[in-house]
Parts: sequence; C-alpha cells; structure tokens
Amino acid sequence: MVMGSSAILAETLPEPPLPPNSPPVIPPVSNPTATPPAALPLEMPKSLIDIQATGTVTVSGFTLDPTSPPFHSYLSVDVAPGATSQGGMIDLRGRNLQIAAGGQIAANTFGEGDAGRLQIEVLETIALSGGSVLGPSGLFAIADIPGSGDGGQLAIAAEHLIVEQGAQVLTNSFSQGAAGSIALQTNRLSLLGTSQPIELPSTLPLPDGLGPTQVTPTLLQSGMGIASQGQGGDVTINTDQLLVTDGAKITTGTFGAGDAGALSIVSKQITVAGFSPVEGPSGLFTTVDFGAAGNGGKLSIEASRLQVLDGAQIATSTAGTGRAGDLMVRSEAVHLSGQTGQGRSGLFATAIGSTGAGGNLMVNADELLITNGAALSVSNFSSESSSPIPSGQGAAGNLQVSARQTTLRDGSVVSADTVAGDRGNLLVQTDLLILRQGSRITTNATGAATGGNIDINATDYVVAVANENSDITANAVFGDGGQVNINARSVLGLAVRPALTDQSDITASSQFGVAGETRLETLDSEVRPTAEPLPQSPQGSEEVVQGCTPGGAMTGRFVESGRGGLSARPYGVLNSRDSLIDLSIPSALATADTEAMGAQSGALVEAQDWQMNEQGEVVLVAATPQDGGTRCLSWQP
Repeated sequence: MVMGSSAILAETLPEPPLPPNSPPVIPPVSNPTATPPAALPLEMPKSLIDIQATGTVTVSGFTLDPTSPPFHSYLSVDVAPGATSQGGMIDLRGRNLQIAAGGQIAANTFGEGDAGRLQIEVLETIALSGGSVLGPSGLFAIADIPGSGDGGQLAIAAEHLIVEQGAQVLTNSFSQGAAGSIALQTNRLSLLGTSQPIELPSTLPLPDGLGPTQVTPTLLQSGMGIASQGQGGDVTINTDQLLVTDGAKITTGTFGAGDAGALSIVSKQITVAGFSPVEGPSGLFTTVDFGAAGNGGKLSIEASRLQVLDGAQIATSTAGTGRAGDLMVRSEAVHLSGQTGQGRSGLFATAIGSTGAGGNLMVNADELLITNGAALSVSNFSSESSSPIPSGQGAAGNLQVSARQTTLRDGSVVSADTVAGDRGNLLVQTDLLILRQGSRITTNATGAATGGNIDINATDYVVAVANENSDITANAVFGDGGQVNINARSVLGLAVRPALTDQSDITASSQFGVAGETRLETLDSEVRPTAEPLPQSPQGSEEVVQGCTPGGAMTGRFVESGRGGLSARPYGVLNSRDSLIDLSIPSALATADTEAMGAQSGALVEAQDWQMNEQGEVVLVAATPQDGGTRCLSWQP
C-alpha cells in the first residue's frame, strides 16, 4: 500500500564520473516493498519493481505542505533528465489494484533513454478513480521534455478495469520521441466520465499554474504532442464488454508532425453513451488536432453488438494538414440513436477547419438501425449551423454501408456532404432499405463543390412513406449536382423530382449549376401495368373437347389460358416457386357414341361411376333416369 505522500521509485539517473577501479555504488535495500519517506528515491537493481501480492494493492493520496514541495503517492521506474539508459519495468500482480486521489503508477522518461514498461495483471478488478490538484490518478508511460526518448509500453490484464471520475491511462509523447502503446485484455472495461471538481482551501500553497479547482477528463489515450516527431502508440483493446459513458473517451491523436497511432477494439458488446457539459461527448476517437501535420490513426471496431447513444460519438477527424484516419466497423447489429444541442450521436469521419482530407467510413452489419436524429456521416463541415469551427477545405471521405437491413427513422441521416474539395460518395448495399419520418440519405454540396454520387443496391426494396418527407438527394448550390443510382426490386413511396418538396423525394439538383442525374432500375419497370386480360369469348371449337355427356345434356366448354396461372398480384412477376399446371390436350383422346349427341340436351352432369366396356377399357359414366345409355371420355394408352 502506497498512501499519502509516499513513493516507490526505481529511477534511471545520469551516471556520475567515478575514480578509476572504483566499485559500483549500490545503496543498501533492506525491504524493497516497504514504504519509504516522502519523495525519497528507492534505487532498485536493474530498475525493476516487482510486486507479487495476494490481496489488494493500493496507491492513493497526495500532500500539500507549506514546508515541502507538493507530492502525490507514486510508484515509478522513470528515466531522469540527462539519462541515456533505458527505463525499467514495473511488474505488478495481485487480486485487486486501487489507484485513487491522485495516486500514480508510471514508467516515464525525461531523458534520452526510452521509458520503461508497465505490466499489470490482477485476478479481479483494477479501479482507477479521481485525481488531485497535482494531477489525475492513473497509469502513465510518458515521454516528456527535456528528453528525447520514446514513451513506454503499458500492458494490462484484469477481469474488470474501471477508469472513472477523471482518472487516466496515458502513453503520450511530449518530446521528440515516439509514444508508447497500450494493450488491454479484460472481460469488462468501463470508462465512466463526469469528473468531480477538486476544491481546496485558498490558504494552502499551490504550485505555479495550479488553482484551487482542478477538473480532468476521464481518458484512455496514446497521443503525440506538438514537438513529437515519432510514431504515435497503438491502443489495442480486447474485452467482452466495453462501456464508455458521461463524457469519457478512448483516443489516439497527434498535435504535431508525428502520425497518431491506431485504435483497435474487439468486443462482444460495446455501448458508448452520453454527453458531459464538462468533458463533451463520450466516444472513441482518432484525431489530428489544429495545426498538426501528422496523419490520424485508423479506428477499427469488431463487435457482436454496437450501440452509440444519447450524444455519444465514434469518429476519426482532422483539424490540421494531416489526413484523418479511416473508420471501419464490423458488427452483427449497429444501433445509433439520439442527439443533443451540441451534435448528433453516430459514426463520423470529418475534415473540419482544416486542409487535411477526411477519412473513409465503412460499416458492415447484419442490421443497421439509425434513430432519433443520429447520423452516419463523412463531411468537411459541421452539421451544426452554430458551430464556431470553420468548414474544411480538404476532400471529404467516402461512405460505404453493407447490411442485410438498413433502417433510418425520426430525422436520422446517412450523408457524405461537402463544402469544398473533392466530393464525398456514398454506397449502400442492402437487402432492404427503409426511410421513415423525415430521414435522409444525402451527398449534398454547398459552395462551389460538386454533389457526390449515391449508389444504392437493394436486392429487395427501397421503402419510404410518401408524405413523411424522407429524401435521397445529391444536390448542389453553385457546383453541379451529383448522381443518384438505385437498383432494387421496387422503390416504394419515393418519387424522382426536379427539386425538394414536402413529400419523399429523389433529387439531384443544383441551384445555380447543372443538375445531376437520377437512375432507377427496378423489376417494376419490366412488368406491364395491368394484368393479362382474359378472353371475352370461348376459344375455337377445335380447342374444345367433345366429351361424352348424358343424353340430351349440353356439351362442356374449356378455355385455354396458358401455363402457370395468374401472378399473386396484377404487377407481380411469376417465378420458379409458382406451380405450372399442364393444360394440354392428351393426344390420344377419343370419343364414343358421338352419333347420338345431336339429339341430346340437358345440363352437364358429373361422372357418377366407372365401368369396363367391351374393349376392356375403364370409362367414366353418368347414368340418369332419362338416359339408359352412357356417354364417356376414355383414355387410350
């Protein structure tokens, strides 16, 4: 247990010059796991801290004392300024790990040597909570100034990892070195935001730059600072359940010339939900920040079920000259829902306020459901008219959706909209596409940009309600309109129009430029508008069988109407599942006793029996009291 103002340090220091043939100086260590006095470095052989615990390991607390520098509980293998050796390693194993109230475990570098490695494995729970005016609680492997070494590696395995109330897990680089990577293996990973402000009495002395109130975001991040030149660290998460709420974030990003690392998540259930007034939207992000020249990292998600709700977002973005990363989602079910006054929930690849190009967005799902104003979007301008961020000048990315069923409801949006640069294009491959209650699929362009293309391939139907104002549009203002190409069994409730109306429309217009094109290919276009008319008179006598009738009865009548019968609906198409009934006339059909037919009259009577005639043939018979004889139809084998 490390509490209060305690520290366990295995620090890599600059080596002082020694007299010739002097023995190495190793300070005695009587108990490496004992808590040393405040701020007293504990030198460990080979910069190793090895903790094997059977219970709970706790690192918690900080001290502000007028008579000494401020200090928090700290367990570290740092590389000191000027040191050229590699950092050490912390290997911590136990049942539980608790870090709170500003406590930290770190493998940082402030020198030329690379930072060390944090390796933490617990059987049950790792709980990181809160912070102090000196900084957040958490796990850190950072490359910081004035050094030039690379950041450290962080590997965590636990049943449940909780990061909450402003605690952080970071492998950032603020020096010229590269950032370290983060690898997490858990059954459950929970990032819970809404950090609590830390209030301190004004009578306590505080270091320069610190005020009596400190708020830090709940964060798991590998980032590159302004001075960083190296590669950003990758964040790899493998968990059964991932929950990110109330403004918490998992990110990789760059503020400088170095490229951001990739963010890769594999999980059975992912829920990202909520918006915090202090921390902003909950989310998963890879970013290129303002002025950064590095490229953004790829964000890939593989899950059985993905939910993004109530203002939360998953996004790749650029606000610099570097290109945003691609966003790729593969899931059995994707549900995007909700919006706030600050933005929509959803999946985004943006290039806002920059010259960098936006990333591509690809979603592969069995079911894609977008409701309550949520969005699936690539763009280079904000969807909120009140946003202070200017529109980007780089090209927007492309958006591709592949799903068995795609449903948009309640004003939801799938868009590849642009204001400048190359247009964004949109491809939807689905069995069934449903648009309801003012939902939209768009590749619209404002300014001089050209409208993008929309390609929709639906093996079954594209469905909307005519009076709900759900639209498919590739419109432009000063540039040319785009193309809308739809290939489906049928398009229902939508109509191609030259401009938008309050009905459900398909448009490719331009206000001041050249209108685009709309092309619809459906099976309906190959079906005649009415059912095949039936004949009003019987077929010719040669088509009618002169069968045997009772004496005096009228002959029967057959009408030939072709094979296969009628379709189930007037505009339907017969397919292989419709049965074909053979209505052809047997070639060996014969009649008997036709001489007496002209003298007979009366109603047609059904066959009542069968008999064997003199030739040994089986015949159907209809005997009546008025007729002692029998007329028959016989089949000649």
